[in-house]
Amino acid sequence: MIICPFYRQAEIYVRQGIQPDRAAPGNWAGRTCFHPKPIVDHMRAHLAAADRLLMDETTAPALDPRHGRTRKGFFWAITCDDRGFGGTGPPIVLLRYAP
Repeated sequence: MIICPFYRQAEIYVRQGIQPDRAAPGNWAGRTCFHPKPIVDHMRAHLAAADRLLMDETTAPALDPRHGRTRKGFFWAITCDDRGFGGTGPPIVLLRYAP
């Protein structure tokens, strides 16, 4: 999956003859983040009640526009899967990011 910054997406739309409002791609992204929130909240509650958690931390460069450089950001994959221990719950993976 290739992710383009919003300004590049707007340029692509203009080349296709579509003139979106400059804020439109950001609004679309915000709306797509709102709707899965109940699902993510349920997954987070399930993980909080799990007997065993596995976690992996990965660093990634993140833009720091205030200082004109990049800094270290962190991705965490938090998972529980008790099927190997006789559990009946579904396996869950929740991805988190923090700058």
